Amino acid sequence: MRINYKDLEYRESLPKILHETPFVNVGLKYEDFLKQYTPAIIEKLSDDSNLKVMNQVDGKPIRSSLKDTAVCEPIVSFFEKEFGGERFMVHVNRSHVVDIPSNNTFDVDTSEIWISEFWHIDNVQRPVIGIGIYLTDVDDDSAPMTYEDPPENNFFAPIDNYTNWTQSRFLDFEPKNPVNITGPKHTTFLFVPNFLHKANYARKKQRDALYMRLAL
Repeated sequence: MRINYKDLEYRESLPKILHETPFVNVGLKYEDFLKQYTPAIIEKLSDDSNLKVMNQVDGKPIRSSLKDTAVCEPIVSFFEKEFGGERFMVHVNRSHVVDIPSNNTFDVDTSEIWISEFWHIDNVQRPVIGIGIYLTDVDDDSAPMTYEDPPENNFFAPIDNYTNWTQSRFLDFEPKNPVNITGPKHTTFLFVPNFLHKANYARKKQRDALYMRLAL
């Protein structure tokens, strides 16, 4: 369905910064805090034995995730207090450099691609916010997150209307005004996961990022 963001029934329960739009890049607002803890996360990522390959093509990884996210505890706890939410998902992902084509088409084998690279809605069944923190510098060619702007008439999944991933992926969606979230290491952004967004493949350099969802 499509919805005007201001008609979202739980919008007022979200942090004030998300009252006007479901995607907000706060830049380096939290850098002074984050830089105390991100070196330990990056050190973990530097050892391949700490990673689990989540998606691959022809034996080459597209995305890997940190097996144990305990090293992120100080950061997650900070944001729980900052926004009054409770964690129920924490991921540390590495997007590896790939040269496979983007797949905004129905003619794909879903076992061979990273489905988050499609335009999609996360379909979370409770009011939540998503928080992303880049652990590397991110530009248009290093796997930024992308959303469709403006939010006045955007695709949205109600929290009481679950559908499976094939129904929440918009395989042939043609965006009118896509916005890449880019920025230097420690760039932080907030978003409402049930609004339309997508990941991107890393084209020129790998991208590391910490993602969490907080239930409100």
